[in-house]
Amino acid sequence: YVVANQVAIVVIQNLAQPGSGGVDAYAKAYIFFVLPHGLLAMSIATTFTPEMASSVRQHNKDAFIDRTSLGLRLIALLTLPAAAGMFVLRRAIIGVVMQHGNFDQVAALNTSRALGGFAVGLLGFSLYLFALRGFYAHGDTRTPFVINLFENLINIVLALVLYRSFGVMGLALSFAIAYLVSATWALKVLSYKVPGFPVRATLRKLVPMVLAAVV
Repeated sequence: YVVANQVAIVVIQNLAQPGSGGVDAYAKAYIFFVLPHGLLAMSIATTFTPEMASSVRQHNKDAFIDRTSLGLRLIALLTLPAAAGMFVLRRAIIGVVMQHGNFDQVAALNTSRALGGFAVGLLGFSLYLFALRGFYAHGDTRTPFVINLFENLINIVLALVLYRSFGVMGLALSFAIAYLVSATWALKVLSYKVPGFPVRATLRKLVPMVLAAVV
């Protein structure tokens, strides 16, 4: 799992042309991106994972479905406004926090463009990592590994395509799209492992949250 992520990172770093400022912009934007994930989504995941694992040990499928579905909805409820705010205020955030000294206006603009790309994928990234915990609760590490290979492959392919037109923002967008697609797929695979898991119903409940965040 870790090696697959590292392969994608190496590809992205080379596409960003080391020495051009692209790698620095991508890395700094990623730090801002993972902050709301760590504060919001990870807090929920840390709370819910023991309950999910306990439900599996007790062979209580209904309890597992209830906890997992609720965790997904709560993560969406918190990360969608954060993503919207981060996307809209990306230039101001980078400007206030980082545009000092040698970090000039060009560097701030590149970093803010990367942050905008990452913001699109905050929901997908958070839901993806939470969905994988559903497999870990069952003692299944093989399935998350396969799904993660799929995610990194999408990331690499999209990065090769999008970087030509959008630069470092394209690299961040490829990351975002890869996690959005993989989160949906991970939930679908989880429904095969746990028959009755309401993937469509759960995703439908996210639609009003997405619309509210867009507005």
